[in-house]
Amino acid sequence: MKRLITHADDLGLSAAGNNGIFEAHLKGIVTSSSLLANGPALKHAVRRLPPTLDVGLHLDLSEGRPLIGGHRTLTRADGRFHGKAEARRLALRNHFAPEEVERETLAQIDRLLDTGLHLTHLDGHQHLHVYGSLAAPIARAARRRKLRWVRLPADAHPHAALAEERRRQILDYSRLAAAARPIYGKAGLHSVDAFAGPSLSGAWTLGRMTTFLASVRPGITELMVHPGRHEVERQVLTHEKLPALLNERGIRLAHFGNL
Repeated sequence: MKRLITHADDLGLSAAGNNGIFEAHLKGIVTSSSLLANGPALKHAVRRLPPTLDVGLHLDLSEGRPLIGGHRTLTRADGRFHGKAEARRLALRNHFAPEEVERETLAQIDRLLDTGLHLTHLDGHQHLHVYGSLAAPIARAARRRKLRWVRLPADAHPHAALAEERRRQILDYSRLAAAARPIYGKAGLHSVDAFAGPSLSGAWTLGRMTTFLASVRPGITELMVHPGRHEVERQVLTHEKLPALLNERGIRLAHFGNL
């Protein structure tokens, strides 16, 4: 059986982005999303969340402000996270104190649970959850809160026309995900059989979607998309031809909550 989770990242980043994700779910093939617990539009997302949209935590350890204070390594002197590029660099150097990572992860999970949401999975803003030594404390926090699924961002369907820098970054994600897999597995978290999406972020067309669907193999595939950030993705994900294409390929839509 071929099952496809079409997953929208960055829920909670902005009201307009939230609405784009909701449209891609209600009128299209998005089945799952992950929510920023420190996002500016968190309350908007929680109030308007369709009950049929599966939701998890989009763990943020790189941008904006953490939910708890007192971090020595996770934040700069001004109390904000280090920013995308610097957070990646520091994570690769094992700069972050594991106890800070675990406390902040628990705080972000609990912020969402306190709204009454049922969380099924976890992934990382900019995939930071698979960098360096971060996987182990994040896995401990996820296990403590009984999350069942985690994203391992090894792109199984890289697009041939990628710029070299982007290709190297996606290969780095795959290498880091391979190292993180046994850590999350030991904590009892599951991951899907195949992952795709980073190489075509913001560049989807109906033709590329058709090609991707033809490449889906039996098992569970997660397709990462950003309909809240890219209008072109929202248009493709809500295209009227997609239901027929899915049916022709024998692909059934799924989400982490019904696996």
